[in-house]
Amino acid sequence: KPLAPDQQQESAMLKLAAKQHMNTDIRRSIFCILMGSSDCDDAFEKLVRLNLRGKQDREIIRVLVHCCGQEKSYNPFYAFLAIRICQFQSKAKFTLQLSIWDLFKQMNDMKARKAANIGKLCAHLLQENLLSCNVLKPLDMSNLMENE
Repeated sequence: KPLAPDQQQESAMLKLAAKQHMNTDIRRSIFCILMGSSDCDDAFEKLVRLNLRGKQDREIIRVLVHCCGQEKSYNPFYAFLAIRICQFQSKAKFTLQLSIWDLFKQMNDMKARKAANIGKLCAHLLQENLLSCNVLKPLDMSNLMENE
């Protein structure tokens, strides 16, 4: 018996989630919401309805940053959604900063596309005053002036 279109879409989304190493039910749910939402408002409302408790809500930011890095080109959807989440839940801002710091530590081993997407996300969030320049603290900028 063939699957209904909704079931086919859900099955495809779950396969994609597995391919992206979304290895817990919470991460899979967040991933499917991010990928299946019609816009930032839709995603935000669905994420709030997950009603995550304790440290589970940190996974929203982690999955969001991961997905942003995996896009073929930078998608501002992730920055706008991060802003909405941080306005709703102030502690998400700290999780966002830590997630970006973790990625900065991996920058040398990162594919150029992912590094560009994370850099653009960071720049967008700095421009919107969601993050301060402290987010750049882990970066070694001592050799920037060597080429003069």
